[in-house]
Amino acid sequence: MRAHTVPASRLSYLPRQKTAILSYRHLNRQQKREELLRIAQLSAEEFDHNTKYNTNRFKTLIRENPSLVNTRNVKKCQTGTTLLMYCAGNNHIDLVKFLIERGANPWLQDLHTKNAIEYVDSENTNMLDILEETGLRNY
Repeated sequence: MRAHTVPASRLSYLPRQKTAILSYRHLNRQQKREELLRIAQLSAEEFDHNTKYNTNRFKTLIRENPSLVNTRNVKKCQTGTTLLMYCAGNNHIDLVKFLIERGANPWLQDLHTKNAIEYVDSENTNMLDILEETGLRNY
C-alpha cells in the first residue's frame, strides 16, 4: 500500500496566518522572557517591518504568562530595563497600552533610576501623553 502525499503546490491555498504558531506554551520561562525582550528592543523600523506578527506574538506571550509583564533585562552588563521602558523608548504605542492594561508597573526604575517616561524622546508627544495618563511625571 502506497502512502498518500500531498504535493507542495496543492498546499499553496493555505493562508500564511494559519501556519503561524498560535501558542508559546512549548517555550520554557527563560525562552519566553528572552523573546519578549527581543520584540520590545526592536527599533520602530524593524518592528514595523512585521507589525502584526510581532504584536500578536508579544501579546500572546503576556496573556499566557501574566507574571512576565514586568520582565527586566538583567543579563550581564544590562541595566534592569523593563519591557515597558523598551517599548516606550522604541515607540511601540500598542504594546505600551497593552502592558499598562495588563498591570505593568510604570514606576519601576532601572539601575540608573530612570523610569519609562525618561526613555521616551521628548518630541514624541503621543507616547508621553499615554504614560502621563498613568500618573507618571518627569521629575
